[in-house]
Amino acid sequence: MSNPPSIIYMGNHPLPALPTNTSPSDSPIYSPTSTPPPSWLLQPPQSPQWLHPPPSPPPHQPQIQPSHSNSPSNSNSHPNQDKNLPKIYILDGDTATGLSIRHFIRERGGLRIRSSFLPVIPKSHIHPSLVSEPTYTGDLPVLFLDHPARRPVRKIVGFGAITEYLDGVAVGGRRLYGETGEERAGVSSLVYVLEREVVGPLYEWSNLVYCEVGDGLGEKEGLRRRVRAGLQRVEEGLEERERGRRRRRDLEETGYLLGKFSAADVYFFGLVVAHVGRWEWIFDEGQRPRVTEYFDRVRQRPMTDLAGEFWDTETTTVVESGERWGYI
Repeated sequence: MSNPPSIIYMGNHPLPALPTNTSPSDSPIYSPTSTPPPSWLLQPPQSPQWLHPPPSPPPHQPQIQPSHSNSPSNSNSHPNQDKNLPKIYILDGDTATGLSIRHFIRERGGLRIRSSFLPVIPKSHIHPSLVSEPTYTGDLPVLFLDHPARRPVRKIVGFGAITEYLDGVAVGGRRLYGETGEERAGVSSLVYVLEREVVGPLYEWSNLVYCEVGDGLGEKEGLRRRVRAGLQRVEEGLEERERGRRRRRDLEETGYLLGKFSAADVYFFGLVVAHVGRWEWIFDEGQRPRVTEYFDRVRQRPMTDLAGEFWDTETTTVVESGERWGYI
């Protein structure tokens, strides 16, 4: 009988200290181009193993449970805890949204991740055996609501849909969309505003500059003005939080967009910083010093650098609750 898949644990283990003599461009999260995935990720199997449900035992015969005692990779596992964590199937890719969702999962925790990987190609579709619906446009990542082999395929795409679902099903920890309806509405609204005022026009500007689409210089400058205006509003919001901290010493967190760290911070940081080497003009320490400090603050969180690593496609990754680090 074959051994069961090993489990990677993101548990209470010490993380290496961030280097003090490096610039932001030295970090893989800040690199001008996306960090290339390992070579074994560039050639994913045409039919990922987790697409096929495990075979059922013969009728009237008890299913034998494999022994974990001789598996060194599982020596630190906690089976009773593992079975209480929902298992999530994700089709990942080297995209800015993928970076943000991996960051969200690392921060949120309370999940088991089973992933496959597709190289990003400039086409409007992906492998048809994975997603067969003609309305699918090729967005990555894809989160499957059932086992991917089950038909019809039930899936969701997009940062908001995926992270709100994960925040709701994850076990333990603090919800990054908030605990009340008012908090959830506030976080979702801010994500929408950031997409409209900063992220959307920033990506449109990038397409004009690097993909040579659009009407030229006038359109580029108009988009750049929109981005700067949106960043200025972020600067003003951070300044207001700073003044609130001075007035109220009892505030637990004030260095983030809504005071305490939330899904809005994951979205804003990941969608911008994934290509920040090509967009250095968005950082202006003279005009927007708090925005620059804000990005440095998020970058120093322990889970931020880990978000740059793709999920292992050969194992199930157990991500424990984010509260274990004592910073959330």
